Amino acid sequence: MKYRLKKDLPGIKVGEIVYRITHFYSIQLSDHPDWFEPVQEFWVPGDIEEYWWIDPEGDISCSRTYTASCWRNALLAFGNCFRTKERAEEVAAKIKAMLLSERERI
Repeated sequence: MKYRLKKDLPGIKVGEIVYRITHFYSIQLSDHPDWFEPVQEFWVPGDIEEYWWIDPEGDISCSRTYTASCWRNALLAFGNCFRTKERAEEVAAKIKAMLLSERERI
């Protein structure tokens, strides 16, 4: 996870990005949430926002996210979460083509 610093600290100025921290100069991140701002690197659906994903058979599925879950987190971590059906279909076609080309080389 990336965080943008919201307070000058020794050696790091406001606005600089720090990575995957739980402790920072012996400062608990949870004790000073106002010092750090999470930097979102990719689109994440809202709590009840529709999103599209590629299922294990290569078909496109649609879901609405109501709460964070292991399944949703896995989709996001793997990059398998899209705003539109069209974008999911584009990516699925690329994945299928890549996998088929690998299969043909064997």
